[in-house]
Amino acid sequence: MSKKQLKHVGSGLRHFYVDAPLTAGGDVEFPTALSHRLGKVLRLKKGDSIALFNGKDGLFSAVIGENTKFAEVQEKLKSFETSQNVTLMVGLPKRETMNRVLRQATELGVARIQPVLMEYCVPDKLNLERVEAIAVEAAEQCERLDVPKILKPMGLREVVESFDGSIYWAAERKEGGIKEKDNSNYALLVGPEGGFSPDEASWLVQQQRIVSISLGTTILRVDTAVVAGLGVLNLTAQ
Repeated sequence: MSKKQLKHVGSGLRHFYVDAPLTAGGDVEFPTALSHRLGKVLRLKKGDSIALFNGKDGLFSAVIGENTKFAEVQEKLKSFETSQNVTLMVGLPKRETMNRVLRQATELGVARIQPVLMEYCVPDKLNLERVEAIAVEAAEQCERLDVPKILKPMGLREVVESFDGSIYWAAERKEGGIKEKDNSNYALLVGPEGGFSPDEASWLVQQQRIVSISLGTTILRVDTAVVAGLGVLNLTAQ
């Protein structure tokens, strides 16, 4: 793969996440997985330029060192900007659907992704290490400067009762809209592939902090509902 193919809009360099401090003039040692990816998968070599971010220090240009094991950090290209303070609460779906949700939610700038255990969830284990890696890759590709935090799965009531902010519920076949959005801390709640159970829906209706929003008259797939719901929230007047 040529350098031309690796160029991205913005900094003009391919972005990579590193869990290490970034300062101009310093060195960053790459973990084995990233070193392998740079050298064996992307065919980069010593002297090639990339961009690095760590979710707090901003975006820096860097030059790859010997055997793609480290990089020499050069100049700061962009200061760090936090993503919008929105949490995605999503009924735990099957693995393939969760992969799409992770990528799409990352692209749309969510700060946290909270998998929720509900009655109609399809039984499936969540490998946090795997989903965190997917979120990192999505952040690199869309060129945001942080990575959403993936939280451990929790039950619906525990998630709702512990959240300190407004929750916008993508309710099936319910009307509703947003007149004024709380931008300080808010969440989008999307059900699992089986939808919300009658008991869950009845309980959610009784919660004062929950506002139902309509995503149309059709039943949407989980990943489609995530994109549509975040779109509604993003378009709501600030």
